Amino acid sequence: MAAATNIQQQEAGGGADRRAAAAVAVAADAKDAPAQLHLAPPPALAGVWASYNAALSRHPVLVKSATSFVGFLIGDLIAQAIVGAPYDGHRTLRLVLFGMLMDGPIGE
Repeated sequence: MAAATNIQQQEAGGGADRRAAAAVAVAADAKDAPAQLHLAPPPALAGVWASYNAALSRHPVLVKSATSFVGFLIGDLIAQAIVGAPYDGHRTLRLVLFGMLMDGPIGE
């Protein structure tokens, strides 16, 4: 009976070793994978996406600043709507200026 238990423990240990080896192999494959995942936009937005990328290549700081402006604007409008307090235009102005003048250029 003890021999059967030893065999089961060895098999269980071997399974763990195989799983660990498989995890290491997956991690090694992940290192070799490209750093970014490139997804194609929907066909209706392909032209807009191509124009954005072309503008980003020509004027990266300006485009990133404008993108941050829009992102901070939408984010703050949604946040203020969720909170339910009266709309604070000065808060929105501060956030979009921060996005446009700091986040966009520094993110470049």
